[in-house]
Amino acid sequence: MSLCAIQRSTPIYSSFLLLILFLLFMYISFSCGKSNPDRLDSDIQEIKEYLNLNNIQALETESGLHYMIDTPVEDGGHPGPNSTVTVKYVGSLLSGEVFDLAQAPVEFNVSGLIAGWREGLQLMKIGEEARFYIPSQLGYGSASVGGIPPNSILVFSVELIDFY
Repeated sequence: MSLCAIQRSTPIYSSFLLLILFLLFMYISFSCGKSNPDRLDSDIQEIKEYLNLNNIQALETESGLHYMIDTPVEDGGHPGPNSTVTVKYVGSLLSGEVFDLAQAPVEFNVSGLIAGWREGLQLMKIGEEARFYIPSQLGYGSASVGGIPPNSILVFSVELIDFY
């Protein structure tokens, strides 16, 4: 039986139509979220200007993450990409507007976090406090999440309490 011969009222037609709509939705979702190298360059430039203006000495990784360990710890290991971490944090936009806050310790699996957090946490040791300046490509990209506008540079102050 050809697809043209399937009547509109049959369950097969409904399933086929839902599959096509789902695939179309997925295609649109993924194509809209593609990274933009020009956006990354402009985000990095904006971060550097912000750091310079505020006299902040941060390190830059190859990906464009800028970070600063505010409270260094001499000894200890670093969480890995599959570690579970316990942290306290404050998330804000570069403007200083706070969009998320965890004053009590919360637990996350590193692998489930945005790229900027995954990279930054693996640079920390237990007891350290750090700031991450995350280009939008390592954050939520062109998506709007909660109160975070699309293409936002994110700033996180993070305290690593524990990991396993």
